[in-house]
Amino acid sequence: MVEGIDDKMGIDLLAYLSDPTAREYLYAEVLIQGIRAGWTVDMKEIESGFNNKKIQETIQSYLQ
Repeated sequence: MVEGIDDKMGIDLLAYLSDPTAREYLYAEVLIQGIRAGWTVDMKEIESGFNNKKIQETIQSYLQ
């Protein structure tokens, strides 16, 4: 499965998941895609789950 993700996304998924900063960006990308598909998330959970303020602000902008 990881090889398929690596090929489709053009990244080394395991390397991204082992780096905390890169992992946050991957998680944010998943959330943003979900928000664009109609999902809703609680900003309190975003604030407690993401250390990067820029990511928090970006997710909030997609929620508005």
